Amino acid sequence: MSTFLRLPASLRYAIATTILPLPQPTTTRWLRCFSSTTCRRTAAVNRSHQKTYRHALKLLATLQSNRAIRTDLADKKDSDDYAIPEMLEWARKAGYAPLDFAPVNGREGLRCIHVAGTTGKGSVCAMVERMLMVYRERFIEERNGGARGIGKIGLYTSPHLVTVRERIRLDGAPVSKELFTRYFFELWERFEASAKARTTEGDPTHPGYFRFLTLLAFHTFLREGVKTAIVECGIGGRYDSTNILPPEAVAVSAITKLELDHTDMLGNTIEEIAWHKAGIIKSGVPVFTMEMGQTLEVIGREARKQNEGSDLRPTSVVRLPALDQENVEMGLKGGFQKDNASLAVAVVGNYLHQLGQDITLSNNNLPEPIQKALAIVSVPGRHQVVSENNIIWHLDGAHTPASIAAVATWFADIMTTEFSSPNPPSSTMLIFNQDDSGGRKGSDFLKAMFDVLDKRLKVNPCFSSNWFTFAAFCTNDPYAKAKSPSIPLDRWETRPEQQRFVQQEKLANAYRSLESNTLYEVYGNVEEAVKLARRIAVQEEGRLLVLVTGSLKLVGGVLTVLGGREGLEEIL
Repeated sequence: MSTFLRLPASLRYAIATTILPLPQPTTTRWLRCFSSTTCRRTAAVNRSHQKTYRHALKLLATLQSNRAIRTDLADKKDSDDYAIPEMLEWARKAGYAPLDFAPVNGREGLRCIHVAGTTGKGSVCAMVERMLMVYRERFIEERNGGARGIGKIGLYTSPHLVTVRERIRLDGAPVSKELFTRYFFELWERFEASAKARTTEGDPTHPGYFRFLTLLAFHTFLREGVKTAIVECGIGGRYDSTNILPPEAVAVSAITKLELDHTDMLGNTIEEIAWHKAGIIKSGVPVFTMEMGQTLEVIGREARKQNEGSDLRPTSVVRLPALDQENVEMGLKGGFQKDNASLAVAVVGNYLHQLGQDITLSNNNLPEPIQKALAIVSVPGRHQVVSENNIIWHLDGAHTPASIAAVATWFADIMTTEFSSPNPPSSTMLIFNQDDSGGRKGSDFLKAMFDVLDKRLKVNPCFSSNWFTFAAFCTNDPYAKAKSPSIPLDRWETRPEQQRFVQQEKLANAYRSLESNTLYEVYGNVEEAVKLARRIAVQEEGRLLVLVTGSLKLVGGVLTVLGGREGLEEIL
């Protein structure tokens, strides 16, 4: 081709018209490519025009969704055996061997803090991120070498609430649209090139949704010079996509509180759950956990297996007494967050020790950087409060019975304070959804929530018989499909249309049996539930307190709708 392009234009024209008898419009465009370098530039512009953030989201939406993958895995008894080998093969197609992620053989690599667990993973990750950022700033001020050791901080977590960029953070902020787009297409094109080179047919061209994003996070971290990476497992741990990290790339492992969840994949007992979570333990890597008793024994057995001949054992963390001091402010509310904070402090303390920086803890005092970090840390969708005119939205994506009880405690305390004030709210509203999947049962979640509300509020004379004046039960879909047909697959409920509201009807019936309240509605999308709240707020003279809970995707849907055009653009 290069020899052909060096021929005179008239000769190129003659050859082209002889051997390429194309239709006239196409021929004319084709000939321009040979007669001028302008077309080559134009073609490059056209290709780059497709490499937009919006186009990246559309391509991402074509990947197999998490729900579909979990359904497939449930039907395959030996699927776990292939999970890590398949992920390693996708990493190879992306151009990475496991040790490429580690700071060995002269590479910069990543020093990862790997976090598994059932509840509290996101909170612990956010606390660790914020603590390390505060300590890095302190080390810079002190001209301390520890700042270089911490370096740029990356965080990979899931799921996202509004924008997929929330999953990949750099120094405390979601990766920018520009960087997301750049690294998305770098990875996407590597998979396409690998697919073109293969000799077998029928294999998928790209990995599934979560696998792709996991590799995108690692790719982004390496390209952006991240030194410290906080990596949250998706489901389980042993066979999770993040568990391709080799021991050389992991500095500390952490296992948060365990509960029965995703039992269709992880087992029906807490010991089986612990076995899956303990799968992230690696040789020579310290591990911290909030577990005790039988689950700690399971975690301990895995640690001994991975560290034969070593005295390295898991450290069981208990709540730091200093966190109960009145002068300690928690940005993340709820007593259980003090347990999460204790685990985060232990992880950060060990990580800094590895960098040659020790922090001093006592029963009554926390180091000032730790206190500062805990005061300012926040996690969207966890005990989040959003004000909109006279509506006060309270959002928490609790998705286990214990976490839903914690949310009920949080909201009961808010209601007690609000209704005891001189200017109490005029009404309350519940927006709820929970799918009967992964061993979960939505009606049990509602009962757990109302058990707490009954205990905490019945003693207060300010309340009537119903804790919620109104209620709405909706799917997690932010909008009606007709309004936004390109929403990524994992943001849509995928059941047939005639079956999609059956679960919401079941939840509504369960609610009515618990509160004897007929002022509720069932909707096919989140926007309709938000519209109901706004109509009620217009009619009410006082404030409307709304609790949104039961699912992180539901909370994400509400935040998307509240974000208006900006929220809609992120999912189109």
